[in-house]
Amino acid sequence: MLGVTQPMPRALVVRPGWNVAARTDTEVLHAAVYYEFKTHAEGLLQRGLASQAVRLWSSVCQIDHFPSHLIGLGVEGFRLFRRAPSMVENCRRCAEFLGGFKFPWLGAWNSSAVLALPGSDPRLAWQSYYDRLGEAKLDLLLIEPLRTQWTALDFAPDNIYGLVAFIEHNGDSMVDLTELWEAWRTWQMPRRGWREPIYGPHTG
Repeated sequence: MLGVTQPMPRALVVRPGWNVAARTDTEVLHAAVYYEFKTHAEGLLQRGLASQAVRLWSSVCQIDHFPSHLIGLGVEGFRLFRRAPSMVENCRRCAEFLGGFKFPWLGAWNSSAVLALPGSDPRLAWQSYYDRLGEAKLDLLLIEPLRTQWTALDFAPDNIYGLVAFIEHNGDSMVDLTELWEAWRTWQMPRRGWREPIYGPHTG
């Protein structure tokens, strides 16, 4: 209506660990973190909160050990997550071609049981997870000191996400994901995040 001042829409405040996932370097049970994220995002969809689910989906990136998974992870109702190879130097899982993935993205939807106990082997870590499932969820005060400043776009920008998605869905592609991951690591190592090739090979 003319002459009536309409209120400006409030800008969204991005809060890692609350409305977007928070990247962490702390030891976590990656499969459990992924499952709890997936359950939470699908729950948002079922409640009609699609925009919140989309925001969460776009804030994460699957990190692959060698060899790469043929099909990436995802949330029902969405495309697969962004993906990138593990860039950790001297990674045992990659060196021994054990495969697997990392999903280092925490939020208030995660139980505190996903935090691995220091020094525990995989069997004990998972036993501890099941024993501690009744514990409280993570909160922002706990997540804050655990999070880094990295985002999903730092690991797999949109142009690379599109390339990976094309290879995933085209079996007759001239390259497979393992070949792409090898070229990626050769070009980018030791840099953890993506660096545009226009700048030349990373040298330190």
